[in-house]
Amino acid sequence: MEDIYCFWPKPQKGVPIFINGVLTESYNKDNPMPPMDYDWMRNRLGKKADFPQELWLVVKEKLLLSDYYPVFKGIIVSESFLNIIKNNTFKDFYQTIKLNTISAKGKEITPKKYYYLRFNEEESLIDYEKSEFLLEDDANFEHVLKVGSGIKEFKEIYLNNTLAETNFFILRDRMFNKYLFSNKVFKKEIEEANLYGFDIIHYKTLPYAYNEKYKAYI
Repeated sequence: MEDIYCFWPKPQKGVPIFINGVLTESYNKDNPMPPMDYDWMRNRLGKKADFPQELWLVVKEKLLLSDYYPVFKGIIVSESFLNIIKNNTFKDFYQTIKLNTISAKGKEITPKKYYYLRFNEEESLIDYEKSEFLLEDDANFEHVLKVGSGIKEFKEIYLNNTLAETNFFILRDRMFNKYLFSNKVFKKEIEEANLYGFDIIHYKTLPYAYNEKYKAYI
C-alpha cells in the first residue's frame, strides 16, 4: 500500500480549534449568522449539490489565516491551496464555491481569498476488518464494516489495497471523512508551497491525533 497522508488542522494564530461561524447565501447585519437551512447543506456528503455561485463565510473569529480548514461538511481552502488542487485534477469529483469572508460585524478578517471545497466522491480505503477500534454501545457491526459508522475510537488503522485514482481525496469513514487525504505526490507540492495552518501526518498516526483533539468528548 502506498503511503497515505492526512491534512490535520494546527490551531495557532488565525487558526481556531473549532471555528464559530456559518455559511450563508447572503449577509444580513441584523441577522449575520442564520441557521444553515439550505438544500445544499442537507445534501449527503458524496453527492453533487446545487450550490449558488458564491457564499458568505461569517464567523465570530477576529482573524483567519489558515490555508486549509475542514468544516461545514467540507473544507475551507485558500486560493493558493485551491490552485494546487486544480493542478492535480483527474476528474470532476469535487465542487468549489467562492467565499466572501467577514466577521459577524461585517468586518474583513483575512487578507486571503477563500473557497468552500466539497467532494462528490469518497474513497473506501480503510480496512475495517483489520483495523482496531472501540465501538459505540449501539453500533451496528454491518454499518461499521461499510463506512465506520459506530466507531467511537480508533486504536490502529489499516488500509486496503485499493488505491485512489487521484492524488487527493476524502475517505468513506464517519470519523475521518471531513479531512483531506493524499498520496506523497500531492503532499510534496503542498509542502513546497509553504502553506499555513495545518500539519500533514501519516495515516498510521491518525488515532493518536484524533484522540488528542477529541479526548474530551470520547
